Amino acid sequence: MINPFTLLGLGNPGNKYSKTRHNIGKDWIAKIASSSKSKVSTKSSLYADYFFLNKLSIHLYMSNSYVNDSYKTFSRIIKYHKNDKSKFFVVHDDIDLSIGKIRLKCGGGHGGHNGLRNIIQHFGEDFYRFRIGIGHPGNKDLVTDWVLTKFSPSEKNTLDNAFIKFHNSLDILAKDGIENCQKFLNTD
Repeated sequence: MINPFTLLGLGNPGNKYSKTRHNIGKDWIAKIASSSKSKVSTKSSLYADYFFLNKLSIHLYMSNSYVNDSYKTFSRIIKYHKNDKSKFFVVHDDIDLSIGKIRLKCGGGHGGHNGLRNIIQHFGEDFYRFRIGIGHPGNKDLVTDWVLTKFSPSEKNTLDNAFIKFHNSLDILAKDGIENCQKFLNTD
């Protein structure tokens, strides 16, 4: 069997953080589970909930660690799957992208994202990221509160369309590879 792709959606645990900007990675993975009617299981040793998309041969995880401690989940999933780094993707919010923009890239810095900072600190920069735009509050002093706010109704409409594109990109990833997935997402 081909070594399947693995996606990890970052977010904070608990209902308090559900549907906040910082949780969009985790929330979108949960939305895929719901739309595909997948059975979600908890793997407490991995600090995550997970499911498998058989049709696409993709493992999807929702982190149960706090964003600032994302490496805890990241490292356990990598070890569990013995994944080749080229098959592992982190799905996360990005304040440097406008609402609903999605980019797929490998490597780079953390851009101020504490979850990425935590992973990079222990693992290095060499992993793929699905970056989901959540917009910027306009002032860097407001970022900490901003990422813990929920989206406005108009932002939700934009994100609904972006989610469809993200979901479709997983088909492309599984069937046509990373480069074609990048072209699909990185072209507006």
